[in-house]
Amino acid sequence: MYLTFNSQKSVERTASPASGEQRRTKRRNTPYAPHLANACNTYEVQVEERPETTESEGEHVWIVDQQPPHSLARGHVITLRSTSTEIVGSGRISTVTLITRHWITVRLTGGHANTYLRTPTSWIKLGKLDRFVHTELYESLPGSPEPHHSFSNRPTFADDQTNPYQFEQDPRDADELREKLRGTKRLKQTLDGLKHGKGK
Repeated sequence: MYLTFNSQKSVERTASPASGEQRRTKRRNTPYAPHLANACNTYEVQVEERPETTESEGEHVWIVDQQPPHSLARGHVITLRSTSTEIVGSGRISTVTLITRHWITVRLTGGHANTYLRTPTSWIKLGKLDRFVHTELYESLPGSPEPHHSFSNRPTFADDQTNPYQFEQDPRDADELREKLRGTKRLKQTLDGLKHGKGK
């Protein structure tokens, strides 16, 4: 299933000496999608042959297989291509729903319902709150799934006591982010995992 946008006609007023004001319609040359109007990055992401599925929730999680041409970020529109070169879907990257040490799961919108994408932490741009969670809670986050195979031979990924990821953090934001984290619902699965001791 592919993203589709409806073209919308815009109305402009033009003054004419002979007939006064006239209405002239002009069709937009770009898709009408206000949330993507400023910057719309569209590209392909290669994923594994089959998604992970949960029968109870009806969720489909596609796993990134190769490094994308650009760092993934919220708002980007992506096409998913499997390892057999088949296009399996598309969607717009929405919010982060699960954070582990080495993988980040995001929701995809605009395509099939309940579709998610799991990507290595190094290949996605995280928002301020998500960077804070990953950095501050790293030792308590699940180490499974293990790092993507392209990182498996790097010494920094072999040491469980060392955080191989570096995110810019402003210490002055810490208290505000902790308070914000208490009220967030989208990271409930991540926080519940910490409460039940699933960090190792």
